[in-house]
Amino acid sequence: MVLLNKGKGSKGGRRLASSAALRGERGAQTLTIRYEPFEQQMLTWLGGLDEAAFVADPDVASLQKELGAVEGMRADVMDRIGKVESRLVEGSSGKFDSMLDLLEQLAAKARELEARREELKAKLHDGQRNVFRTYRTAWQRLREAPLDKREGLRTRLKTAIAAMVDRFEVTMEQNGLVRHVLVKVHAKGRGGPWYVYFVVRGLRSAWLSIGGRADADLETLREARYVPFSWKNIPKADETDMAIPAPAVKGVLSDTGAVS
Repeated sequence: MVLLNKGKGSKGGRRLASSAALRGERGAQTLTIRYEPFEQQMLTWLGGLDEAAFVADPDVASLQKELGAVEGMRADVMDRIGKVESRLVEGSSGKFDSMLDLLEQLAAKARELEARREELKAKLHDGQRNVFRTYRTAWQRLREAPLDKREGLRTRLKTAIAAMVDRFEVTMEQNGLVRHVLVKVHAKGRGGPWYVYFVVRGLRSAWLSIGGRADADLETLREARYVPFSWKNIPKADETDMAIPAPAVKGVLSDTGAVS
């Protein structure tokens, strides 16, 4: 997705569009949506997560790589310890003293690797908490700050998001004036993605579903979750920085229960 500035007017403003569509690639849709409601939905969703949701540390990739290597070496040492102990029990080796020395060396190495493993885990855990708190603090201040004070807070948000999220994948469909948007969020250090489904009309937007199901797709979510509703009671993205809830429509379900 790329950000376009379409100028003034009802069809103007900042809009998100598919870069593939702009390049003329076959099958790419030329739909666009206003940037402000998209940003509002994603920042609010990220701010609603708990601290343990992301592995979020600027050095998380190198820490996780080292942790994987340490765990692999520890598993190898433990396997060797098991083989040495078996040989000692069976009495199949006449080098009893040397086998005991080897066992002691392997046990010392296992303790060393275990200590390093716990140290790396602690660093990863602290990184999650610290970066997410940085994000949440900047997000809360952004909502309250005057316009001339927001640029620095946006920079902090951008840095924190880059540390938490690998990429966002956006799919859109059009239904009259309404855009159905499904965002697939790939978080760093997390196995499966999250799916955030919301609808947009101009500067107004409301989320309908948040989940982590691997089978989520826009057509299924649209058919199961979307019921036309009045947009009059939903504020525009440029009128408020408060969280935008799901629309009050019976029969529309969120992953946290029924919305009524």
